[in-house]
Amino acid sequence: MPVVLRTTGGEISDLPVRLAVARVVQEGLTNVIRHAPSAQEVTVTISSTASEVVVEVVNDGVEGPASGGGYGIRGLHERAARVGGVAEAGRRPDGRWRVRLTVPRPPERTSA
Repeated sequence: MPVVLRTTGGEISDLPVRLAVARVVQEGLTNVIRHAPSAQEVTVTISSTASEVVVEVVNDGVEGPASGGGYGIRGLHERAARVGGVAEAGRRPDGRWRVRLTVPRPPERTSA
């Protein structure tokens, strides 16, 4: 299935945030393969502003993860909490399935 990648904003320099973003993308794509084989398209969006980083993995499959089937979504919530963020997973009003992470962007470090 096609995967569309959209990115906006600057580079994410904070390593823990970069790792959390990578893990959300990995988990979101894994969920599509496991739980939404009818999906025709997946969109990965990474948006970085001065105040936050948001990553979303959205698919158009009619299926969704079965409840209690694994630790992926719980792991995303734990990873989000470690970087001060919030993870969400569920069906959007338009019927598409979404995994989303929102993390406050840490201030850039400057050398003194």
